[in-house]
Amino acid sequence: MTDAEFNHHYALYRDAIEGMARKLARADNDLFDDLVSVGMIRLWELDTSKASTNPGSWIRAAIRNGMVDFLRQQRFNETESLTALLAAGNQVTQDPDTGVAYLVVASPVIQRKELEDIDSFYGDQAVEDDK
Repeated sequence: MTDAEFNHHYALYRDAIEGMARKLARADNDLFDDLVSVGMIRLWELDTSKASTNPGSWIRAAIRNGMVDFLRQQRFNETESLTALLAAGNQVTQDPDTGVAYLVVASPVIQRKELEDIDSFYGDQAVEDDK
């Protein structure tokens, strides 16, 4: 892509690039700047002649895909220690079908509410059945 072509396309898609970057970065301004840069580089690298029916949609999708790829590379090594969560009474469960481990958060407030709902539904009947 020549400088003139890039300037033309950037003028057309600048708002879209910044909008996608803001949506993906949320309130992180540094990440926003990085994603805008990635979007501009992606736009520069595009061969717009490959877009057949709807070039605008194709260009926006290619830019967004480049931003998502960048995020995947950046967040690959981010992990969170589960030690404090496990100490607080939460537990890790593994899905038997997929093998994916996930955190089950224990919430005393929700558990208490559920027990109160059960007690109010059954009333004294539950106590009488236990005798």
